[in-house]
Amino acid sequence: MSPNKVTPSTDGSLILLVEDNPLVLATTQALLAALGYQVVTANDAGEAMAQLAEHPGIQLLVSDLGLPGNVDGRQLAAKASCLRPACRCCSPPVRH
Repeated sequence: MSPNKVTPSTDGSLILLVEDNPLVLATTQALLAALGYQVVTANDAGEAMAQLAEHPGIQLLVSDLGLPGNVDGRQLAAKASCLRPACRCCSPPVRH
């Protein structure tokens, strides 16, 4: 498989997408849904933790690093890993 080829999901895996920018959230959610994923969203870490509690089938957390409030994306990933050890977490790279 070439590195630029994207393979759609065949099992409808559930992803939690955390992003406070509405345009980025909507665009990323639409892209993931078009690839066959089920997506639940949150605007901040508090909403994300509530979604993790409500949806036990979440398999992947995709989070912005700069979230509003007292918890950033890295801290959210650590909390999510404690709540759901099997849930994978990823964030976009930081640009300087």
